[in-house]
Amino acid sequence: MIERIKQSLLSNTLIYRMFQNLLIPDDYTVIYKKLSELIKKNFMDYTVYDLGCGDAPFAKYLDKEINYIGIDVNIKHIQKAQKDYPHFNFECLDLSLIEFSNQRSLIILDGVIHHLDDELVSCLLDKLNNITTYSIFCKDPVYTDNQDFLSRFLMKNDGGKYIRTRSQYEDLLVGFDFKIYDSLLRIPYKHIFSSKNIDLKL
Repeated sequence: MIERIKQSLLSNTLIYRMFQNLLIPDDYTVIYKKLSELIKKNFMDYTVYDLGCGDAPFAKYLDKEINYIGIDVNIKHIQKAQKDYPHFNFECLDLSLIEFSNQRSLIILDGVIHHLDDELVSCLLDKLNNITTYSIFCKDPVYTDNQDFLSRFLMKNDGGKYIRTRSQYEDLLVGFDFKIYDSLLRIPYKHIFSSKNIDLKL
């Protein structure tokens, strides 16, 4: 019952954005800014797929000329994103059904992998094998040794059922580079950045 209420609240676009703004400090945007600068420098001829985009906070930092496609299963998030960023493309779609049509693609999975089971993640990665050139950037919470109680409690109630340890992410995302960061949010939390064919220097 509690889980259903939590998911219902987070599916509301206004509540979802208020929750995000409460957790995310202003300097967190440095990640979006650096990623957008990297795209402008190296990936302008790529299609940028923002999977699990929510209401597309990342789109705010992208040049209008970029071929950007935001995909999310929540129709309310997609409708708001399309209203806010009419120059970009958005689709309401389950990630298991996605097909990558562009042969040069950059895949953004910002806080998404920990919502997906191993089978679905493997399915997505298998689909990328059909793309000639691709790069991936992922960011997710991560369990670490000696993690304090508050961090683990918050992660347990994050909404994502598949938060993993670093070694579990490494086993799942073979060939990726990994780095763990502290203090990206206003609360105690650890994130792991997983990337392939992209170098985001923070």
